[in-house]
Amino acid sequence: MLCESCRQRVDEADEFVSTMRAALRLQQVRSAAQERTPFWRRWFGVPAPVWAGALAAVALVAVLAPWPQSSPAPFAVQLETYRGAGTPAAAQAPAGRPIVLEVDAKGLPPAPAYRIELANAQGARVWESVVELEGETLNVGVDRSLGSGQYWVRIYRDEAPEGGELLREFSLRID
Repeated sequence: MLCESCRQRVDEADEFVSTMRAALRLQQVRSAAQERTPFWRRWFGVPAPVWAGALAAVALVAVLAPWPQSSPAPFAVQLETYRGAGTPAAAQAPAGRPIVLEVDAKGLPPAPAYRIELANAQGARVWESVVELEGETLNVGVDRSLGSGQYWVRIYRDEAPEGGELLREFSLRID
């Protein structure tokens, strides 16, 4: 420690160490103060533009989010058999609403169950169900949405999907 250069290096090292210790103490004091500060106070210490942006995002989600809507009540479609001259008008139902088919079963041959099929205008099956007779009516809810167009409601005696005796066929118009 005789030379001037060595003493200057030791003084610089001492100054560096004391500065670092002071910074460490200051950091510890800040940490302790922050630990004592309730979390809600730290939240409110966030700058106002951040709060405004977060509030705008929440409002946007609330406005644009798809809210669940109640589904419309099923539309009852009565399908009846007519005798006599002329062609009966097709039964009609609104598009996009669930429907309940109420089929007049008077005169149907007895069977444990009947297969009801819905076919589109080209004759392709789009829906089917098996239903039991309740009094003189076959009631069945169609569990899918039907688009606009011409449909045929067919009633079969057997439950076989590709066979059975066709007992009745009704015209159904969805608009």
